Amino acid sequence: MKEHTQNFIVLSLAYLVSFSLTMAIISPLQSVLLSSVPASISLLFLPHGVRMIAAHYYGWKSILYLLPSSYLMYILMTQAQGDILPPLSPLVSLLACYIGMKLVTTFANVTSKDISISTWKWLLIAGFVGSIFNGLGIGLLQGHIDLTTQMLGYAIGDVSGQFALMIALIYYFRYIQTDDVTES
Repeated sequence: MKEHTQNFIVLSLAYLVSFSLTMAIISPLQSVLLSSVPASISLLFLPHGVRMIAAHYYGWKSILYLLPSSYLMYILMTQAQGDILPPLSPLVSLLACYIGMKLVTTFANVTSKDISISTWKWLLIAGFVGSIFNGLGIGLLQGHIDLTTQMLGYAIGDVSGQFALMIALIYYFRYIQTDDVTES
C-alpha cells in the first residue's frame, strides 16, 4: 500500500507541476506568438509526457494514479477558461495513452525495466500513437473530428511536450548521477 501511495503522490505532483507550467508559461506565450492556434490545443503539452512515462512504468495502474490529478486540473481549467472539453476527456486521455503504450511496447517488445536510448525512441512513438487515440477520443466526445486542427495539433503538442519532458529528465538524471560520483 505504501508503494501505491508513493506512486500516486509522485505522479500526481509531476502531473500537476507539468500542467501548471504548460498553462502558466507555455499557453500564454503560444497565444501571443501563435494566436491562430485554438486555446484547447497546446503545442508543447508537458502532461502528455507524464502520462506516457507513467503508462510505461506502471501500466494500467497509471490511469488510477493520474485520474484524480487529471480531473483536478480539468476542473481548474474549466473554471478558468470555460467548458472547452467534455467531462470524460481526462479519462479518455489516460486510456488513450495506456492503449498507445501497450500497442507499441507489445510490438517493440519493450518492458518497463528497459531504459536504453532505443527504449526512449519507442516511448516517443507510443506517445504519438497515444496522442492520435487521444485526438480521436476527444473528437468523438465532442461530436466531431477535425483531422487537421485537432488530431495534428494534439499530436504535435503531445509529442513535443513528451520530448521536452524526456530531455529534461535525461539531464536531471545525468546531473544526479554526476553529483553522486563527485560525492563518492
